[in-house]
Amino acid sequence: MARIICINILLTLFFISKISFSQTQFDPDSLFGVARNQSGLNDYDNAISTCNKILEKYPNYNDVRVYLGTIYSWNKRYNEARKELSLVLEKDSLSREATVALINTELWSDNPEQAMKISDKWLKYQKHDIEIMFLKIKSLDNQKKYKDAIAVTDTILKIDKNNIKVLDIKKDLRVSDSKNAISINYYNDSYKKFTPRHLFYIDYSRRTSIGTIIGRINYAERFGNKGYQYEIDAFPKYSKNSYGYINAGYSDSLNVFPHYRFGSDFYYNLPKAFEISAGFRYMKFTSDVTIFTGHIGKYIGNYWFSLRPFITPGNTGTSFSGIFQLRRYFSSSKDYLGLSFGYGSSPDDKRDYFDVIHRLISRKIKIEYCTHISSFWIFNISSSLGNEEYFPGIYRGIYSVGIGIERIF
Repeated sequence: MARIICINILLTLFFISKISFSQTQFDPDSLFGVARNQSGLNDYDNAISTCNKILEKYPNYNDVRVYLGTIYSWNKRYNEARKELSLVLEKDSLSREATVALINTELWSDNPEQAMKISDKWLKYQKHDIEIMFLKIKSLDNQKKYKDAIAVTDTILKIDKNNIKVLDIKKDLRVSDSKNAISINYYNDSYKKFTPRHLFYIDYSRRTSIGTIIGRINYAERFGNKGYQYEIDAFPKYSKNSYGYINAGYSDSLNVFPHYRFGSDFYYNLPKAFEISAGFRYMKFTSDVTIFTGHIGKYIGNYWFSLRPFITPGNTGTSFSGIFQLRRYFSSSKDYLGLSFGYGSSPDDKRDYFDVIHRLISRKIKIEYCTHISSFWIFNISSSLGNEEYFPGIYRGIYSVGIGIERIF
């Protein structure tokens, strides 16, 4: 027992003497470790303060200054980040750490042109620096210079032909650079006591400088009735943070499709990966139906969450429906697994047109999968279970499957 007490006393004296010594000595390396620990705990204000204390006495401690600039970037204090990183590069133009940090600062601050210039300057000295090449690809992608970005991926593959990361990026870039697509899709709705419904459609899309335009032909068979509908969609770009959706359709098969349909949405991208929209849908049957809609969506990492309500005013009252959607994206925007929950009928679903006008109650859960089967071929499949009211107070179960193929060129 006495031995344990003595050991504890000695350890206490040792730590007291160490603390007293540290108070009279300035150890920049230890303080740098403290700053890293503080930022690791998201205590950025104190991490910045600690870095500045070090730099007051050791202004040429470039590792600390680069780290300080990086912390500023993480906190979107981009001008302060540029100032610190530029000070390092003025003294050492070949500081790789400062170069990488400055490129990321320009990318994060939505300044890809400057990020590309910094990347090019570095690659004049270090032609085989793959990490900087990846950053250059990102800056070119952000500028929609897909062909130039693909050329950089080819350079990487000459250095490392088995680089899986760059192969995935190249596949996505080739898709992004393609301006045309043709798709064919088929959906089947099966019932226990009713004949199934069928829907086929083929569409052609063209990406232009003002946005994407899509032409579509729909063919449906619904309880003994058959018919065609012709549609056009447009997604015009209005500004850097906004775009639109415009739809128009016509059919003379009034037992299957509405005679006319129109729709529009205005989309706006908000900070922190949020997106909102507001719009309407109009359909002309024997009577008119106008539906108001909008949505709110958000990206969290590779996940996309979206909620879209539909509000339908009418003489007998206002009805409500909506869809909640979750998607998990993988290597590209055409490679995802999705899950959605719907209540009520949707005017955006061609199979629900007549449910919309009669405002029948329905509930549906749907799972979908879309993936590249090669660089320019995309396959999608979906399955859903639902329960819908086809006569007041009388319900029926419905099982739906869909399959489609798309060729990009």
